[in-house]
Parts: sequence; structure tokens; C-alpha cells
Amino acid sequence: MATVLDLVKASAIRLVQPVPSAAMSSTDPHVAQILAAMVTSADELLGRYPLKRQLFGGLWLRDKDGRSLSAPNADTDTVLIDETLMRSSIIWRWRYTNGYDYAEEFRAAEERLSILANDYTKAQRGGSIQG
Repeated sequence: MATVLDLVKASAIRLVQPVPSAAMSSTDPHVAQILAAMVTSADELLGRYPLKRQLFGGLWLRDKDGRSLSAPNADTDTVLIDETLMRSSIIWRWRYTNGYDYAEEFRAAEERLSILANDYTKAQRGGSIQG
């Protein structure tokens, strides 16, 4: 699982932005936008299947002491949402906010969410889905 800083760095690279050495204490407006996209992504994804069944009460992070959190407090907080899903969600929201084409990342996020939902449903039904 990725940390807040890991996701911010990975997103910055994909967005061709400077890679920060810190996220939560950064004054860079691009980092602030990435963090805002991260929080918005988490809020939206927590209402969707299967995450609404896996992560309760809006708690999508874990701090270094193992406490569950609903908002990032430190660069080292671990994100409990699938890393690939979060990265795609952050990127499409950042691109949308800044007026860039976001279709490919949006599609990738939706596809990843669909795969996670299918895997979760399979696990809940004992490994098979009738279709």
C-alpha cells in the first residue's frame, strides 16, 4: 500500500510536475491540487462498491501508529484504497480541474474500480460468479 507522499510523487510524475520531497508541508500549489484531488477521490470512491463495504466511516488512511483516519495528517499515512485506482482518480480529477483532457485516466479509474468490484464479489461468493 502506498503512502500519501508516494501517491503525490507518482501523480506529479504522471502530470509532468516537479516531484516534491514532502506533501503535507509543501507550499507548492501543484502539490496542494494533487492533495485536494486525493481527498476528493477518496470521498467519492468510498461511496462506491466495493469500497463502501470494505472501508467504513470514511476511514481511508492509517497512520504510523495504526490509527484509522478520514483525512491525511502526514506524508507517511498509508492509503487503504487500491493504489492504481487512487492514482488514476487523482490524475483525472487534477486534469479535469485544470482544463486538460482527462478521458483516458477516467476510463482507467472506472475500469480498475470494476475489476476490484468483480474480485470482491467473487471472494464474497466463494470464488465464482455466475454470468
